[in-house]
Amino acid sequence: MLPLISEREPAAPLPAPQRPLTQQGVRRTFMPGSESLYAKLYTGNATADRVLTQVLERTPCRALADGWFFGRFDDPYHHLRLRFRGDPAPLSEQLWPALRDACAPLLVDGLLSRVVFDTYERETECYGGPQAIEIAEQIFQADSEATIELVAMLEPGAAGDRERWLLAACGAQMLLRDLGLDAGQRLALLTQLRDSTAASIAPTPSWVARSASGCATSARRSRPCWTQRRRETEPGFRPARTCCCADPSGSRRWSRTSTRSKHATCCRFRARSSPPATSTCPTSGCCAWLTAARSW
Repeated sequence: MLPLISEREPAAPLPAPQRPLTQQGVRRTFMPGSESLYAKLYTGNATADRVLTQVLERTPCRALADGWFFGRFDDPYHHLRLRFRGDPAPLSEQLWPALRDACAPLLVDGLLSRVVFDTYERETECYGGPQAIEIAEQIFQADSEATIELVAMLEPGAAGDRERWLLAACGAQMLLRDLGLDAGQRLALLTQLRDSTAASIAPTPSWVARSASGCATSARRSRPCWTQRRRETEPGFRPARTCCCADPSGSRRWSRTSTRSKHATCCRFRARSSPPATSTCPTSGCCAWLTAARSW
C-alpha cells in the first residue's frame, strides 16, 4: 500500500497584483455605494433589447445620475452592463432600489436569469489611458442614448436585424471619422480589428471561406442602403428619394451622437490645453478646433 498523505506544507498562493485606485489623478476603481452604480443583467441575446428598454423606463436614471452608459458582453453568458455615475447618496438611496424593483418582475418572468451589482473598474488601457477614459465614457453615453432611440424604431427579433447592423455600421463609420481618421486609416484600422478577431477565435480555412463568401453576398445586397446612409450623414451627398431601409431618422440620430462625441472630445482637449481654454466650447467649431489641437 502506498500512503497518500503529503507531509509537505502546501505552497502559499501567489498574491494578486496590486492595482491602484487612482492613476495619474483619474480614479480607476469604484465600489458599490460610491459615485458609480454598476449592474450586470444576465439575459438572452434575443431579449436584451426588451430588458434594457423596460429597466430604463422603470428607473429615474436620467434624473438621479449625471451620466450613464451600457454595453453587451459575454463572460461566458450574455449580459448587459449598466454603469451610472453621480452623487453617491441618490445613487445608493434612490437609484439602486429603483433598479432592483425594475429587475424583480423580469426575474420572475424569466427575461433575466441573474442580476449582479459589482465593482466598476475602468479599462483605462483599452481606451487611451487615464487622460482619455473620461472622453471615452462621454462617447459611450452619447452612443448608448442613440442606441436606445434606435432600438425603439426597429422591428423586434430577426425582422429588424438587417436595419440594425446597417445602422451599427453607419455609427462606427461616423465615430471613426469623428476621431480624425481618413478613409485609408479607417480601412487599415478595421482590417486590423478583423484580423485580430479572426485570430482570437482560431477559425478553420473552410470557416474563413464561408464567412468571406457570406460577407461579399451581404455587401452586394446592402450596397444601396449603405450608399443611402452615407448620403444622409456625410456632407456633399444628396439624399436619395427612396431607400429599402426603414426610417432614415435613424441616421439623423447618429448625426446627433456624432456632434455630442466631438463636443465631449473637444471640451476635454480644451481643458488640457496650455494655458487652459476658458471660453465655452462652440459645438459648431469642435471639429475644426480638434483638427488643430489633437495630440494624444
